Amino acid sequence: MPRLFVALELPAHAKRDLERLRGGIPGARWITSDQFHLTLRFIGEVDGPPADDVAMALAGIADAPFTLTLDGLGHFSHGRRPHALWAGVRKHPALRDLHARIENRLQAIGLPPERRNYAPHVTIARLKTARLKKAAPARIADYLQTYGAFATAPFAVNAFAVRSLARAAEACGAPFVHFGTDFVFDGEAAEPYSESATPAPRSVYGLSKLLGEWFALDAPQGFVLRVESLFGAPVGWTGRASSLDSIIAGLKEGREVRVFTDRVVSPSYVPDIAHAVKHLLEADAAPGLYHCVNSGYATWHEVAEEAARVLGVEPRFQCVTMGDAVFRAPRPRYCALDGGKLVEAGFRMPPWNEALRRWLTSAASGKLT
Repeated sequence: MPRLFVALELPAHAKRDLERLRGGIPGARWITSDQFHLTLRFIGEVDGPPADDVAMALAGIADAPFTLTLDGLGHFSHGRRPHALWAGVRKHPALRDLHARIENRLQAIGLPPERRNYAPHVTIARLKTARLKKAAPARIADYLQTYGAFATAPFAVNAFAVRSLARAAEACGAPFVHFGTDFVFDGEAAEPYSESATPAPRSVYGLSKLLGEWFALDAPQGFVLRVESLFGAPVGWTGRASSLDSIIAGLKEGREVRVFTDRVVSPSYVPDIAHAVKHLLEADAAPGLYHCVNSGYATWHEVAEEAARVLGVEPRFQCVTMGDAVFRAPRPRYCALDGGKLVEAGFRMPPWNEALRRWLTSAASGKLT
């Protein structure tokens, strides 16, 4: 019966750094690079339907990307006898939050609570050998004195789950649909980006999303659909508000709305995206990369003006430029996408302003069209 655990796979540069730590402790059993991982939750021996329940429980977990750094070394002991050597993880609230949500999902399907406090680490060596029994404490002390200041470069926690999902889809012969983003581009173009345009991400987030695209496209039936500036939340939606949700709320309340006059976007209506996905799968379209945005493009100021016209309100705008704002992750200034490949596959996305009108006029009925 297999032993299951939930973990993050490490990027290649972190694995290389960990491999350089081998040696200096005779008798230690060093973990091979293909086995390095950051455990989020140990589950134990689970097989059959319970394993399927675990997979389903975890499938819906999503999170904004964040960065982690392996930092420092230490060891676990039974009494005074060391039994494992580990690399630590620099504290990050997003990692703690991710662990807590995984724990909640697993308890919800009947798994017992984790009894140990969560101590994020990567095991790099096992020390349970006869040769180490007497000399272990001194050997470990010397080793930690030499390598204790170990740290890796930060790495993004975003792309690596995509690889696992793509492999799972391949294993069961299923299509795999992954959604990408305009953040893979630098925003320096003067015309809409096509699928053949060379990515040039400007942020860790954009880079991790690009890696996710590559992993998704490794699947034999992998589809990557780049979307951006999403809108289309139903009435009563309590999740995260989109940029357009915030603009609409401000217009309805008569507040001054802050909008960019120089950031160009191709707004994407969620129901239209869903119809496009359905078409690609049912039409047996070729797997690959598609830009799945509503046709046309506009600045956020122009989008907000159109929304005000549809709502029949007199807008009050605070017009700003990209240079006026400070972002945690750099945004591409020009991020219009060309959906020509989707048209070639037999599906034409409606114009963004027509989709905006459908959303605003149908949302009141509670049924999006």
